Amino acid sequence: MTIQVSHESITMRDGFDARLLLSYGRLSRSVPRSVQVVEVGCSTGVDLIHQASLQPEVLFTGVDGSEAAIKEARAAAAEKGLGNIEFQVADLSNLEGLEVPELGYDAAYISGLPTCAQGGLAGFLENVASTLAPHGLISVTLPGRRQHFSKVIAAIEGSAKRSAPLRERLEAARDQIDRLVQDDPSCPDWRRAALVDDAEFVDRYMGNTSAHLDVAEVFRALESASLGFIRWHDASAWNFESLGLDREELERVRSLPMAEQFRVVEEHLSPETLSFVIGKAENGPRERFDLTKAGETHFMVHPEATFTIDCRNYWGSTHYEGLKVRRGNEEPVAVRPSPALTALFALRDQREPFSGLNLVETMTAGGAELEEALMALHQLVGLELIYRPHEFDVAQFYSSLLRARASAAASEHLDEGVIVTPSVKRELDEIPQPLPATPAAEESPSRMIDEPLEATSDTKSGGTYES
Repeated sequence: MTIQVSHESITMRDGFDARLLLSYGRLSRSVPRSVQVVEVGCSTGVDLIHQASLQPEVLFTGVDGSEAAIKEARAAAAEKGLGNIEFQVADLSNLEGLEVPELGYDAAYISGLPTCAQGGLAGFLENVASTLAPHGLISVTLPGRRQHFSKVIAAIEGSAKRSAPLRERLEAARDQIDRLVQDDPSCPDWRRAALVDDAEFVDRYMGNTSAHLDVAEVFRALESASLGFIRWHDASAWNFESLGLDREELERVRSLPMAEQFRVVEEHLSPETLSFVIGKAENGPRERFDLTKAGETHFMVHPEATFTIDCRNYWGSTHYEGLKVRRGNEEPVAVRPSPALTALFALRDQREPFSGLNLVETMTAGGAELEEALMALHQLVGLELIYRPHEFDVAQFYSSLLRARASAAASEHLDEGVIVTPSVKRELDEIPQPLPATPAAEESPSRMIDEPLEATSDTKSGGTYES
């Protein structure tokens, strides 16, 4: 077992976990090799290096048009001793010079539209998609149409020569923002720009993100490039049902095509970024979760889910008082005593895929009725606290794990290394049993997990296809 302890606070990009990203698509990998990922326009590789450090079994490639940025990225990766990441210099306008694996990449990341991209957004997406395997997906993050970005970009324009090294341009731009904060400390735009870290500052205001787009432009580009929309990364944020529309307007929006529904959300919320997943035409969104097949379906804890346990230590004993769970930057959810609480206590230490049967048995062993356990499972999927990796990825993981255990049996040392083959079928192991606890809920939590799921998998209500 490998437990990684981070000594720094890291804000990861949307969809940073490669297997989670691939789970959104209908098509699965089918060739026994390591997952291969590319970031187009990686700059100095800050985000990609974080991803590589957390996923040593995945191979990462960073591509940028700046030789200086790539040199800095290579040095940073070498300093961390990462052997699963490489960087290439290529022309971002057409990706000329990019060395693509024989079978294509499994996933790609894009943060912004290069100003040099030929054919605009559609041409750029089409070029990136050409590097992917048929099942490959692209995680896209673009700045939305917000005055904040335009205002900051205009303010730092000319603070340094465009030909200057990236570090020099960054320092000049940040100095300019610091001066603006001092001159007008009440301006929220200057304060927001001053508070972000260097990597995010470059991505937002200096890099290849000068083109600010809206939903209509995105969907026109997808149609032109013959690519399909899979989902928003934060699907709940794009759920028009939560806008508080009156009944007549709500019925009207429900009758609109999906892209038009998203435009309604955009008009109401003016999102700063558009962060979504797309794929080739032959791929598509994952089929909805079928509760009748829960027992034979494998799940994994969502990598963005974090768990907090409230407990008190006494002489010779520990009393567990409750559990909170959160996903990404959402508010923590206090969990009341329920089958879902039993499941989450077990899942907080779960680092391997598990079957729905395992989780249901854990809840029924804790006193839940079968129907209650199944509904709790459905709820955890709907809240995206657990997700369904493709069965190929599950088999490949356990094949590698069993091979590693066999080879390490003599030395009593287990190295969970790179996954190589999906051929071994694993018998069901019980997941860790929940702690002996009777957690107490807070009096007024912002959200509670103990009622039927409200959010959902309906494509028309926010682009969630998982459950």
